[in-house]
Amino acid sequence: MSLNTISVPLLAKIHMTPNVSLVVGPQVSYLANARIGLNNWFAFNYNNAFQKVGVDAVAGLEFEAGDFVIGGRYNYGLNNVNKDFTLLDRFSLNNLLQVRNSTVQLSVGYKF
Repeated sequence: MSLNTISVPLLAKIHMTPNVSLVVGPQVSYLANARIGLNNWFAFNYNNAFQKVGVDAVAGLEFEAGDFVIGGRYNYGLNNVNKDFTLLDRFSLNNLLQVRNSTVQLSVGYKF
């Protein structure tokens, strides 16, 4: 299964030392496409099974060495991205199955 999202972070960069920074803040994501399957030949769109908008908490570190920057972030989904649906008009599947986004990001950059 793949959930393709467009994400917009709003992060604060807190300099702990001249070379080390903490980045924290929220991120809003919009679901562009949801596919379940093995590859493009045997995959199905499931866009209506998931919430279109999600909110994540983001935290990470950045290290600067001269003009080079190395960073890492962790994003944790704050809301369940499953749409609420029930079985037999009584039993909510969201009580049984909660899906949250979780992402690890690594970056390398050069300042010029």
